[in-house]
Amino acid sequence: MPGRRKQQSFTRRRRAPVNPGSQQQEIEHTIDRAARDLLLNYGPAELRALVARSREACQYADQQAQIEPSPQALRRYNSAARTLAEAERALSLMEESLDRPVG
Repeated sequence: MPGRRKQQSFTRRRRAPVNPGSQQQEIEHTIDRAARDLLLNYGPAELRALVARSREACQYADQQAQIEPSPQALRRYNSAARTLAEAERALSLMEESLDRPVG
């Protein structure tokens, strides 16, 4: 029959396997870089205040996501959690450097 067209068949492309360990290392690397940037810009008291504010923001975002789940609420929570992780890492690095003996 000349009027009928043959349907195209689509094949799924296989994605390259992702190594979960390398993904986690990449995330840790990014958090470390951001933490070092925070260390350059904030003093000890400011870092402690940033951690406290970030913790509050993360808890608030979590509560809002529980009350009204949505992709946008999840993005807000993930962003707040990442900011908290960066601030906590910076504070940890700062405290480690203060505990090290000089010389």
